[in-house]
Amino acid sequence: MTQLYAYIRDGVVAHVTSTVGEELAGLQCVVPLIFGHEVALGDRYDGNDFYPVAVVAPTKVLLLSPPEFKLLFLPAERVAIKALRATDEYIADFFSIIDDPRLTQVDLSLQSTRLALTYLEEKKLITPARHAEILGGRIS
Repeated sequence: MTQLYAYIRDGVVAHVTSTVGEELAGLQCVVPLIFGHEVALGDRYDGNDFYPVAVVAPTKVLLLSPPEFKLLFLPAERVAIKALRATDEYIADFFSIIDDPRLTQVDLSLQSTRLALTYLEEKKLITPARHAEILGGRIS
């Protein structure tokens, strides 16, 4: 059985691999996983234990155009997110995909979209209530 390692960034599992020594910017630590212990990207780590992320999934598949998706965010949220794009690799990566002209739809039910919103919440860029509203395709 292969030993797995969880790479932790800001208390969240950012990467799971069977190799040690990969260089990932901003890591806090690398945690060897107990055999049989399953960990998913986005799970939280408190220094001792892993906890699954409680993500509110939309009740139906919601497909939005990239501008419609961005308009789910309030102006102050968009400005704050834009300000961090220059220094936060995760935010820059996610929104570079949203800005890609080849992208025609943003699927709010995709795990990658839900994890990105969880990350924005953890960074205090959106509140838990706003997270749920955005996943539901609503603005307040």
